[in-house]
Parts: sequence; structure tokens; C-alpha cells
Amino acid sequence: MNENKEKKGKKVFGSRRLRYGSVATALSAGFLVVIILINVIASVVMEKYPLKIDLTKDDVYGITQESKDYIKDLGKDVTIMVLSTEKSFVALGTYFEQANEVLKDYAKNSDHVTLEYVDIVKDPTFASNYPDLSLSVADVLVKSGDRIEQIEKADLFDVQSNDYGEQYIAASVAEQAITSAILNVTSDERPKVVFATGHGETDTTDFQTLVQKNNYEVVQRNLTTEDIDEDALFVVVAGPTSDFDDNSLAKIEAFLSNNEELGKNMLYFANPDQPATPNLEAFLEENGIQVGSGSVYETNNSRIYNNNPFFSIVDYVSNDYYKKLNRPSIYATFPRARPLSLMWENSGYMETAPLLNFGTTAVIRPADAGDDWTPDMAENDTTKQIPALVQASRLRYEGSEVIRSTIIVSGSTACLDASILGSGSYSNAEYFISILNVLSNKDANISIVSKSLSGSSLGISTQQVIGISVVFVIVLPLVVMILGIAIWLIRRHK
Repeated sequence: MNENKEKKGKKVFGSRRLRYGSVATALSAGFLVVIILINVIASVVMEKYPLKIDLTKDDVYGITQESKDYIKDLGKDVTIMVLSTEKSFVALGTYFEQANEVLKDYAKNSDHVTLEYVDIVKDPTFASNYPDLSLSVADVLVKSGDRIEQIEKADLFDVQSNDYGEQYIAASVAEQAITSAILNVTSDERPKVVFATGHGETDTTDFQTLVQKNNYEVVQRNLTTEDIDEDALFVVVAGPTSDFDDNSLAKIEAFLSNNEELGKNMLYFANPDQPATPNLEAFLEENGIQVGSGSVYETNNSRIYNNNPFFSIVDYVSNDYYKKLNRPSIYATFPRARPLSLMWENSGYMETAPLLNFGTTAVIRPADAGDDWTPDMAENDTTKQIPALVQASRLRYEGSEVIRSTIIVSGSTACLDASILGSGSYSNAEYFISILNVLSNKDANISIVSKSLSGSSLGISTQQVIGISVVFVIVLPLVVMILGIAIWLIRRHK
């Protein structure tokens, strides 16, 4: 009896089902061990070499291809120093986390860029190395050789105020600030831009900041008492509220003439609120540009913003600057603009051309229009588009080479408002930087715009969708299927 039980027990423990079950259990256990080991190894590797995939629409957690191409070919070493620990910097908020990822992307994409975190709270002596700077926690320093540029933490973002005076971050300009700083500390030359004062000009602080951050030297000169710098490449006149006298106009004329060598440029911005400036307007007419009175009024609701007919988009006409844009599908806007017109196309050694036009549905609202005015009362020729931005050039020739002095005129000063220049919804910032870059023949034609983290949808490209689909729809199911077949075959044939 006991012998039969012993044989039966041996049969049970030596049965084919038990042997196969043991093999299957061993395989499953082995598979789990492998998964655990892979997870542990991946965790260690990820901690040392973090891998993150940016699925946002505009790659807001990384730098643009323009910045990558530029830092890749740097001939000088650059050190980016964040005056904080990484943990403390990221803990300041979502936008600081985004800025941190942008900073790390610079070091990742260039052997010439090094990123460091300096805890100036624990190392108060660090500030003594830079006595000319007023350093604060979370500021960023960009250094190359003896040249250094400080970026205050607030300058990493587009900070705006709401109707209650409360400040908030509207967008990130971290890449714009860092790339600009790298350009500034590594470039041997920075073209000079003179902003004219002395005639009640419109405040252009935000435009000056944009210009400066794109590697231009910015200075201000009161044309009633000072001359325009001879080494300047541009002079900017924005919405003066008093007319230019003969002396001030003579300074502009001498600058553009450049002892008949040309090669200089002027940017003029008008607005409907200006008092009459007959001297300045006569000067522009001598160069083929007429600035009219009144305001451009868009009758097509699909071409306006915020239901405001004075706040419309414009069309690209010339390819000279448009072809340099990174996002040519984005429109520029020229709100509250005076109408412009060209007096000729060619006249001797002078030529004019429109750069941007309002739509064919735009009309001119007269400056003295009453409250009863309606668009059908407009007297302008609606078969012709109204220019929003025009260019006049004086030419001279050196063999086959053409040397120019260029005057660019805008009917709007509002196109330089901070809310427009800082918004990724308009191309104004990029377009104006493209103008400066083309006219100054800059090799590094880089223009970086702000990035917003707002939005409820996950913006991913077609390539990213395909990649995710391949992994989750094909690769993972295929791995599971192969493992299942392998286990079945083992159990079937043994």
C-alpha cells in the first residue's frame, strides 16, 4: 500500500504536466527578473543621463534648429552659469522648468557650451568675482573669455500685467535671451542702431530690447543736440509728436548719404495720433514715400483681431525679408496704421517697393470722420491694396555690386507694442529682425521668438504620432506575441 502511494507520488512529481508547468513558471519568473533588471538599469542610466521627449507643438522644452546650428559651429567656448541649484531653479515654477530644459539643450547640442549650477547662497564669495554686476538667485550668466552677459531671471520670460496691475508670465523668451547672450559674448562685431529722441518720439523700449537681444548695439541720440554716430548702421525714428527742423533733417540726410558712399538705413514709424509734421513728411516724399492721414480700417472680419477693424493682419509682398522667416505661415499685424503710398517705382538712382500690404477689403477712415462714418463712405480706391510697410532705396554701383541706403516706413507704431513683439501669434518681431539682419548682411541670421506654455491640447507632429503608434501598436504587441509563441512551443514539444 505504501509502495503504491510512493509510486503514485513519484508519478505525480515526475509527470509531464508538472515538468512543463515548472518550465513555464521558470520562464515567467526569468522574464520578470529580466524586466526588473532592465527597469533598475534604466533607472540608473536615466538618473545619470536623463532622456526626455518634447511632444509640444513648437518644441518649447528645447531650442530651435537655428540655435542648434549656430552653437554647433561656435569657434569659442561658452559657459552658462545658473545662479542656483538645479532643484531650486526648477522648483520656481513651470516656466522655470521649461527654461531649465532649454539651458540643458544648449550644452547637449554643442561641445563648446558648458552648463553649470552655482549656489550663490552657499557660496557668497562667488559674487566678488563680478563686482560690476548685481547678482541675484536664479539669474543666468553667459561667459566666453573675458566677456560676460547677465540675464536676470525675469528676462527669461515675457512678463505682462493684467487689468488689476498684477504681473504674470505670458511666454518664455529663455531661448531668445540665451542665444542672444551667446551671440553677444562671442561675436566680434555688433551693428549699431541709433534710436532718435528729442521730438517726443513714441516709447520703443521693448523694440530696443528685442534689437539688443539679437546682437545689435543700441544707443539713443537727441537729434536736436547730438549727431548720429558715424559708425551706426541704422537710425530709428518712431512717432515723433513735433516736427523735425532743418538741422535735425540735415543730420538724417548726412547719415543716409554717408559722404555719397551710402550703405546706411533708416526706419520710420508713423501713427494716426501724430500732429502734422510737414518737414519730415516732405523729406519722405523726396524719397518717394507719402504718409497719408486717417487710419486703415479692415472690413473683412476674418482679417482682424479682437473684433477690432483697426487691428488687422497684413500680406507679405516682397521676398527680401519674408524668405528669412522661420515661420512664414504666421502673419504680421500693423494696428492703427496711417495709409502709405508710393510716388514712383523708379526715379534715377532711386527705387521704391511695398513690403507688406493690407488686404483688398481695407479702406481708409478719414482723420476727421464723424461718429456716423461707415466703411461704404470711404473714398480711397479699393481696387488697390494699401501698403503697411514700404521701402525706398538710393543706389550707387561699384562694378556689378549695388550699394544702397534704405528707408523703411511703417504706418503704425503700435506694431512695436510689447504685447505684439512678445507674442508668438504674430511675426512682427521676427520680421523686423529679419530686416535688420538682411540690411546689415549678418552671417548669423538668427531671430528667436517667445514660446508660450499655455494651451489644453497636446501638440504633436505627424512623425511623433507615427513613432508612438509604431511602439505601442506594433513593437510592444509583437514582443508579447513572440514571447507567448516561444513559451507555447516549449510546452508543446517537451
